[in-house]
Amino acid sequence: MNEGVVPLRNLVFLGGMLLVLAIAAGCGSDEDATPSITEAATAVVVTISTPVELVVTPQPTASSTPVDIEPTAVQPTVTSPVPSRTPQPTATPTPTPPPAPITYTIESGDTLLGIADNFGITIEALAFANGAASPAELSIIVGQELQIPLCEVHQVVAGNTLAGIALSCGISLDNLVSANISELAQLGSLNAIPVGFILFIPPESTIPDELDCDPLPAREQVIEYPPGAGEGIFCLSQKYDVSTTTLLRANTDRLVDNDPYGAVPLLIPPFNGALYIISAEDIENEIGLDDLATWYEVEVESITDWNGNGVEEPLIVGQQLLIAGANLDTGPFRFQQPE
Repeated sequence: MNEGVVPLRNLVFLGGMLLVLAIAAGCGSDEDATPSITEAATAVVVTISTPVELVVTPQPTASSTPVDIEPTAVQPTVTSPVPSRTPQPTATPTPTPPPAPITYTIESGDTLLGIADNFGITIEALAFANGAASPAELSIIVGQELQIPLCEVHQVVAGNTLAGIALSCGISLDNLVSANISELAQLGSLNAIPVGFILFIPPESTIPDELDCDPLPAREQVIEYPPGAGEGIFCLSQKYDVSTTTLLRANTDRLVDNDPYGAVPLLIPPFNGALYIISAEDIENEIGLDDLATWYEVEVESITDWNGNGVEEPLIVGQQLLIAGANLDTGPFRFQQPE
């Protein structure tokens, strides 16, 4: 070995000693300490590691300028289905039709008295219900059908009258008519009810049996009878000295459209005749007093207004006319094109 040359292992040893002394010298005050190699190494690692970006969403302010942002697909929010609030349809009650009339077919050996007893009715009621004025007038023929008056519903047969049906069921004539006023008003008369017409028999009286139906003094004006006052058609007929047909024809629209009876006021003419209101169609077709007088088979002088005053032409829309002594069988005036 040459002098003056330091062996390599000695240099390695010397370097290791110096490193130990350097580390020992760094164990001083924390405030003045120089970062150790370990700390430096750590710092280097932190410095060169990939930074983690914290994305902070800025809060919008009133003065911020809107920024165009490329729309992104938004995933739909999955929620439980909400039941719809569609209202359930309200069930419309179906009116209960009156029961069908009950009939009995006569068999060999039957008698009117025996039939009446079997159904718990009087022989007179059985006769009235089948168009006979008395039991003696009601014939007995095998195979013939008799209607049994159980006083719920009655189908009119030949010979029936409203008075006889009411009597057979023990109700007043006005109660029978009032219970069927909407249908009867369409007939325009109570004098002859057609065969097959169905009458409902009210279970209770809707009009008092005892009313003041005494005649009132004569007058010239059409009056309006207050609704719900109590008198039926026959009582009003007697009280105001006009026919039931006059009352029905004067109030057909009111009675047909406003069931039950007594729901609306009624017009009471001062005498038998027709009430008529001039329509726009009448004016368009140049209807005059002569046309109305011819239709109702009266003289022109028989036509006044509802206050009893004379009427002159030209007529105007809405003019209310009273036609004394009008033939009510002709019905309301209807314009006819000349032939």
